[in-house]
Parts: sequence; C-alpha cells; structure tokens
Amino acid sequence: MKRENQVAHAAMEKLEESSHLFLRHVHCYAKTGDLYLEGKVPSYYLKQTAQSLIQSIEGVGRVVNRLQVVNAGGVSGDPVEKEIANLPIESVPNRKRDRSSPRALAPR
Repeated sequence: MKRENQVAHAAMEKLEESSHLFLRHVHCYAKTGDLYLEGKVPSYYLKQTAQSLIQSIEGVGRVVNRLQVVNAGGVSGDPVEKEIANLPIESVPNRKRDRSSPRALAPR
C-alpha cells in the first residue's frame, strides 16, 4: 500500500473510532503529503474535532479541511439547499393546519 493510502486509511480509522457519529462519515484522502477531509458535519466543533484527531497521525503534513458545516435542515452554501430553506412556511406540512389527517385532529 502506498504511503499516502496508508495515511488516509489511518485517518479514516481514527475518525471511525470517534464517539462522534458524524465523524464516521468523513472522507479522507492524501495527496502530495497533504491529508484532505471532505464531507458534511453539523457543527464547527465537529469540523475542528475531525482535524484535531488526525493531526497526530504519523505522515500527516498539512491537513486541508474541506468539511462543510450544515445545520439540521442540511442548509449550507449549496444554492439548491438555500432555495429549499427559503420556501414559504405555508408549503411545509403542519399538523395543526392539516385537518385531513386523523392524527392532526387527535387531542394532545
């Protein structure tokens, strides 16, 4: 296995061992001595945590952290996601407004 592949594999293992479930889905690859992180995480804390976890791996020179921080609704810098997030609230189903559902009529 090439050295770069070994470094990327070690980084992926380190993230998979984390107690933070979102870090288990971060993709890592190494290129010309740099280790790249890609994927989406729900907070800047997890973005920084991912970087901190892998910096101590032998063979990691520079970490290029390309993780995107997205909120619970998945909104990031993606124009399509922004457009969805800006839909009028009336287009989002609501149990209190939706009288066609028997569940919506049930007392709470």
